[in-house]
Amino acid sequence: MTTPTTTRPFFDTTVSIAEGCLRQLEAICPLEAFDTIIDPAAGPGALSTSLRNRVALDIAPRPAGLCVADFATWTPDCNYDRVLVVGAAAFGRNGKSAVDFFNAAAGYADTIALLLPRSVRKASQQNRLDPMFQLIHDEDIVGLITGEVGKERNVPCVFQVWQRCVTPRPKIMQPKSHPDFVFSGRSDADLAVQRVGANAGRIKPVAEAGSASSHYYLKATDGCADELRACLATIDFDLLRYQVAGIPSVSKGDLVALYEAARVATGKAPAIAEEATASAMPTSTRPAMFDLPSPGMRLFMQFVDGEADWDFGTRAAGPLRRDEFLVRLPEMGTH
Repeated sequence: MTTPTTTRPFFDTTVSIAEGCLRQLEAICPLEAFDTIIDPAAGPGALSTSLRNRVALDIAPRPAGLCVADFATWTPDCNYDRVLVVGAAAFGRNGKSAVDFFNAAAGYADTIALLLPRSVRKASQQNRLDPMFQLIHDEDIVGLITGEVGKERNVPCVFQVWQRCVTPRPKIMQPKSHPDFVFSGRSDADLAVQRVGANAGRIKPVAEAGSASSHYYLKATDGCADELRACLATIDFDLLRYQVAGIPSVSKGDLVALYEAARVATGKAPAIAEEATASAMPTSTRPAMFDLPSPGMRLFMQFVDGEADWDFGTRAAGPLRRDEFLVRLPEMGTH
């Protein structure tokens, strides 16, 4: 995997990770089913050297012999049937290059299997991916080699497999506001929540909070700031803030949805009318639902991840609609 320009450091996938990803891919969709396999950023070829019918590209190929090309702007010189694009996307700033890689592959691929930054799990990122592909596999990956000297560095990423679908994938709609509070200015706020950094999600007194660029300022709409603070304090943000390849962060949509799940877990009626679902992550290595620390967190993750099965063990059933979400509330109880 390389960045889009040779003047910046490149990251190469280790052989062990490459082999593991290929084994997983083979179990999902046999490679023999494809006429052409394209590795968009081959580097030294760890991921694609052993593949048949491969087209291997790299902006600065190592070793020599690969096609020198920037995949984001590359155009095939012939029509391919049954195409698999497999490899490691360039990440770029805020995942932009990864999105460009994916959408370039979507122009001719039937299946896309890429190492991507964890930020691709965010709703804002998935909404930028070609809508004619659906996610069928997702797992956490760490441990990439960085630089020409082979120094290892952990780069949080995911291995995802997407298949072309018949109908467009719906956009992920997240709530951006809640009746219990408003996103206010510092002078009007009752409390602050850190937005970005290692402590993203931490609740702070306004006087101890930093700039508006790194914090959300919240004001309770009913004047019950203590109740708002207590509910926020029950939320564990870890499952979401580290869904990035770089600096941890929490979006407004994350904050609102987590807060709603936390208050509903205490027995309160749902307060958000609009649908708030997220794309399914069928085989993520995140903790099983029954291992999560609270009913509210389990309910939230079921709501946004689309787990409609009672055992919480699969995400294959599709998004949990709002009407299903409301029906399932009594099952969660308060224990």
